[in-house]
Amino acid sequence: MAAKPIERYVKRQIQEQGGWPRILERIASGETVAGIARTILRPDGVSISRNFLSMLLHADPERSALAKLAHIEGASAMVDDALQLVDRAPVDRDSVNKAKVQSETRLKVAGFLDRTSWGEQKQAINLNVSVNSLHVDALRHRVVEASRPAIEGYAQIHDGEGLAAAVGSSEGVKELDTSRARDATVEATVVE
Repeated sequence: MAAKPIERYVKRQIQEQGGWPRILERIASGETVAGIARTILRPDGVSISRNFLSMLLHADPERSALAKLAHIEGASAMVDDALQLVDRAPVDRDSVNKAKVQSETRLKVAGFLDRTSWGEQKQAINLNVSVNSLHVDALRHRVVEASRPAIEGYAQIHDGEGLAAAVGSSEGVKELDTSRARDATVEATVVE
């Protein structure tokens, strides 16, 4: 412990503030770990980091479990605080907007800390996939692609122009088949 003078100094301050039960009580009342860390100073007068306090808080497994429960209780306190902010906001536009942003932030943080009570519920995704129908569709596409005759008897026209040029004249066109057209391709059956 001789090599950790800052840690000893910080732990002494925690004991002077009421010990770990008081720190846990502050967390349960909605105060953040970062806010608590700002009230604990190093020997040089600078406040300790949030990470340092969190490391000390979770160093003991029992205290860590109590801290997690305190965070859940703190989420309810944040929601209460958000309601109070909105209720006590002055009636001018800027104050109302500020209170709105502050309360929304507290509600969001409360949702992160206690998802079951204050978090957004994820929508259940229900997805049914029929492998048989996918297989049949794939076979159907293969059969259609394979059954297309070669160029004989068919003239492919792009963008619908040049039908007469491709067939020779418009009299030889029996019917236009656009049901199988893809990417602006029109197929025409040629009567000879």
